[in-house]
Amino acid sequence: MLRLSLVCLLSLLALSVRSTSEKIPPSVEKPPRVLELKDIWPDGDYCILKGPSACPPNFEKHRTRLSVQQIFTTEEKRRDGSMAISTGTFGESGLTSDSYDDLYSLDLVTCCRIPS
Repeated sequence: MLRLSLVCLLSLLALSVRSTSEKIPPSVEKPPRVLELKDIWPDGDYCILKGPSACPPNFEKHRTRLSVQQIFTTEEKRRDGSMAISTGTFGESGLTSDSYDDLYSLDLVTCCRIPS
């Protein structure tokens, strides 16, 4: 039974490989669509959070930092049991804890659209 199922599976796999390797008629093929900047980012004056790669064309990188004294430690929990403070990064932005200066620092890195 298992051998028969394996033979059937291999036969189906061979058929699917053969059918996908056949040439698609030109009338069915569609040319790839090239996205232009206007298709992706709308006009306007705005910023987006920067990810790990470079800012998109017509955007420039900006950085700002907000630091506050630590009131809660990273081990303290809220009434509902969730963590009071959770440090981490997202893209190039992040929340860090500096025990030497007793500060939390929120670094926001954005890509802001250059007005046209």
